[in-house]
Amino acid sequence: MRAQQSLSTVSGRIIRLGDDIDTDLIYPGKYVPLVDPDQWAAHALEGIDPGFPARIQQNDIIVAGKNFGCGSSRSQAVSCLKAAGIGAIVAVLWHGYFFETASTRDCRLWCVPRPSEFQVTRLKLILKRPKSGGVGWNSLLIPNLIF
Repeated sequence: MRAQQSLSTVSGRIIRLGDDIDTDLIYPGKYVPLVDPDQWAAHALEGIDPGFPARIQQNDIIVAGKNFGCGSSRSQAVSCLKAAGIGAIVAVLWHGYFFETASTRDCRLWCVPRPSEFQVTRLKLILKRPKSGGVGWNSLLIPNLIF
């Protein structure tokens, strides 16, 4: 029997990042002792730029290169992005642990061969996942570019 699918639509501004965005850039290690998810959100992507957390808007979509989430197995790197309101993450290649953790925490992930070709400032994704037997929003149905 074929599993039923549910859909999710995300539309937001693009945050462009490069290759090898490690967990220290996503969520610096000095904040690991924090236990409040609201505090995690306040430090999302702070390793790239200390002012970054203040610029994140609800449903922003990260478009990154290869090896996103490499580095330590810090689960807060996933949790802080979700808590900050990141709507989806598009990347060429994921670090295994980050991908696994993000999938089990209901983050929307999409792999693409060349995300740098998105020459837009906003993106709309329609994603699907099985209601039973599947984990995460990790399969793209239709990308709609918003100019």
